Amino acid sequence: MNLSKPFSSSKATVTLLFFYLFIFSSALDMSIISYDTESHVFGGKKSEGAVVAVKDQGVCGCRCGNFSGNLMANSIEPRCVDPLVVGKVIGDVVDMFIPTINMSVYYGSKHVTNGCDIKPSLATAPPTVHISGFSDELYTLVMSDPDAPSPSEPTKREWLHWIVVNIPGAGYVTRGKEVLPYMGPAPPVGIHRYALLLFRQKNPLSIDNPPEVRANFKTRNFAHQFDLGLPVACAYFNAQKEPMNKRR
Repeated sequence: MNLSKPFSSSKATVTLLFFYLFIFSSALDMSIISYDTESHVFGGKKSEGAVVAVKDQGVCGCRCGNFSGNLMANSIEPRCVDPLVVGKVIGDVVDMFIPTINMSVYYGSKHVTNGCDIKPSLATAPPTVHISGFSDELYTLVMSDPDAPSPSEPTKREWLHWIVVNIPGAGYVTRGKEVLPYMGPAPPVGIHRYALLLFRQKNPLSIDNPPEVRANFKTRNFAHQFDLGLPVACAYFNAQKEPMNKRR
C-alpha cells in the first residue's frame, strides 16, 4: 500500500490551515484610531460621533496624502482608509472616485497633503498647482469649503473659492482660464475643510456666466452641468481662524 499520497495531502492541509491562521492573526493585529467628524482630525481613542478608521503607519493617514485605497475597495482587510473618505470630502462634496492624475499643491513652501493644516494667513494668495496628464488634454479646477459657515451647521455648503477651466495637462494651473477669482480661506468658527478638485474636460469650456454667489455652490451639480464626470484628482486641507496675535 502506498501511503505517500494521503500523507502528502494531509501535510498540504495542515500547511494551508496554518497559513489561514497566520492571515487571521495578522488581520487582528491592526491599530484602530478614531476620526472626529467635527474637527476633521485623528485621535487615539474612539469617541462619540467619531468614525473608526484603520491606521497603517507610513502607508496612509491624515497627513500622508497618498491615494492607497479606500474603505470600500478594501472591505475584506482594510489596512488603509483613504483620507478623502475618512475626511468625508468623498461624500460631502463628491462621489466615490479613483484618482488617475497627480496633482501637487503648494502654498509657498508648504506642501498640501490630505488632511494637513494650513494657516489662513499663508493662503491669502492662490496656491501653486501642478498637474500631470497630457498637454493635449484640458482640465477644470474647483476649490470649495463644505463647512461654511460652521462645521456643525454648514448652511452655506459649499462656499466656492476658485474656478479655473481649460487647463492644459502636464503643467501649471496658471495656464488655464480663471473663471472665478481665488478667495483665500477665512473660516469664522471651527475647523473647515478646503477641497481642490480636478476634473478632466471632454471639450473646451466657455463659461459666460460664472456663479454670482459663492454660497451654496454644488460641485456635483457643476460637474454634471458641464459634463465633467467624476474628479481625477483631489487635495484638501484644514484651516481654522487664527488668533490675531499669531497671524503672520
